[in-house]
Amino acid sequence: MLLYLTKLHIMMCDNIESIPDNGFGFLPLFCLTYLVIECCNNLKSFPYVHFPSLASLEEVVIKDCPSIDYSFPCGLWPPNLRKLTIGCLNKPMSEWGIQNFSSSLVELDLFGMNSGVVSFAEAEDVRNTTSSSFLPPPSLTSLQIQGFEDLKSVSKCLQHLLSLEQLWILSCPKLRDLPQKLLPSLSYLGLGACQKLGKRCRSGTGKYWPFISQIPRLWFVDGRAAQPRISSSTIHQENEKPTETVGEGETATGEGKTTAGEEGKNCRTPLLHTAAVVDREETGATGKVRY
Repeated sequence: MLLYLTKLHIMMCDNIESIPDNGFGFLPLFCLTYLVIECCNNLKSFPYVHFPSLASLEEVVIKDCPSIDYSFPCGLWPPNLRKLTIGCLNKPMSEWGIQNFSSSLVELDLFGMNSGVVSFAEAEDVRNTTSSSFLPPPSLTSLQIQGFEDLKSVSKCLQHLLSLEQLWILSCPKLRDLPQKLLPSLSYLGLGACQKLGKRCRSGTGKYWPFISQIPRLWFVDGRAAQPRISSSTIHQENEKPTETVGEGETATGEGKTTAGEEGKNCRTPLLHTAAVVDREETGATGKVRY
């Protein structure tokens, strides 16, 4: 019986090409809180039009499904969604357009492989109904941006995220700037595999160092690929734990170390290489970080 099902994972199912339009009929509308559709290479469509009916759904992962139907996403999301992880789909993110996210969405992880995104939309673009750019919702407290190979700027397109507390930017080699006005309000900043931006964030000499040196917790990655395994909830749990430096091929989770070979074997998203975490509460504001 699936009546009381609360979590559903559909992963690495390459034989699945579609979920019928009535396929979500088997889902418990008032119980399901967590849905993952990931690494299904041949999945072309699923009945996302039923998302607004899934009132209990709080977390959704739709990632590494390169064949998912070209019309997705279309702005239909669960009304009480709190966290969304999405990317590496058929439709380039540069063509997603404005999404109608609920104000309940506070955590967003974006994966941009082959996304075509050079810059996200700015807040004033909401008035432009023909805009094809993606606009992060203003309700966010945590945002991760990873694998956007062509992304060059976020300084203006993130300025409207006044509630943002945690920002991760990973594997964006062309990115040159940060939303400077938001930096003083951040409690957590993670940067990795962003060669041009990394130089501007170097301890003592970087353009952004006077701003980011005041952020309570910094997380820097040294390597070509990076993927944090720390969610916002884990970060809050980590506040009472000492910081750590993670060796090559391992991941900091706050609960122990996981080798890269144990996760994501058949997925396209790269794993973490080397990381250094600095906790300002423990090392003091003068602690130095080398990128």
